[in-house]
Amino acid sequence: MDEIEQNQDDILFEMLKECKTLPNFLDQVFGFLQRRTDFYHIATEPNAVVGLPEGLAEKLIKHTFYKWKPQTSDCQTIYTSTDIPTCGEEIVVAECEVVNERRKPCDFSFVKSEYYNGAMYRNYSWSQTILEVHVVIRGSKNVTKKI
Repeated sequence: MDEIEQNQDDILFEMLKECKTLPNFLDQVFGFLQRRTDFYHIATEPNAVVGLPEGLAEKLIKHTFYKWKPQTSDCQTIYTSTDIPTCGEEIVVAECEVVNERRKPCDFSFVKSEYYNGAMYRNYSWSQTILEVHVVIRGSKNVTKKI
């Protein structure tokens, strides 16, 4: 198991402990997929940017279930890796140079929901869902608002 898998396992295990039962855990996972992804959105056309083709979500879940199920004689393969559709055209908007240095943990007083599925910077954060983008801007203490 590599370091990324170990970190993901730790996060999921903490979530499972918080949920207390497997049904509650799975409910949280599928609730997350509904709230934060286009997993439940049906694509309106074959090359749509948002949504999945009709029935694909269910097939992906069934495929993943059988992928991790211990091997038995009645093992089913729902999809092969070539059957799972890839994303459409990927456009790189901007590239940045990654500097290999350790940074101190951010202490910018943003709550996780203000930058979830987005990013956090010194003076602002953003988050996104399928339909919305939220931006939170922090001003300095001497800035006042004018109505």
